[in-house]
Amino acid sequence: MIDWIDRIPDSMVGVLAASAAWFTFNYAVLAPRAMERQHVEASIPSCMDALERRQQRMRIPSLGLSEILGLPPELRALEGRMTDLMTPRPLSFAERQERCACAARRAAAAVRFDYAIHTASFRIIEPQAIAGLSDATFGATVSGICGVIPEMLRSR
Repeated sequence: MIDWIDRIPDSMVGVLAASAAWFTFNYAVLAPRAMERQHVEASIPSCMDALERRQQRMRIPSLGLSEILGLPPELRALEGRMTDLMTPRPLSFAERQERCACAARRAAAAVRFDYAIHTASFRIIEPQAIAGLSDATFGATVSGICGVIPEMLRSR
């Protein structure tokens, strides 16, 4: 394995060492800070708005069949209760914020290497994974990666 090091010209060893040190510094220090500032803080509000819109779409409107059919009040109450049980519980502001922050951190951690390349190249190279980071954040939020266990433990 070390055999390839002997093939490197002596004039290139310093350049390779400096490049490795620069990339390591970017991976360890600059990439997480840049991701936090650019991605996590910017994508959480848009993720929360998208989650709110998704919750609005998932609410099941009452059809009012019991009123149309003239059913007794007990069956009307049963229809209302069934509608409530079928409709997912809306998330509070804090729960939406927590899920979006968790998803943003997970999405950013998945592309940390790509972001290190992005920062090490002085932002000249922008990998495709970075361009779709906000979409990946919302995808992780909706998929239920963040908050699955607390939801299962929480009673209705």
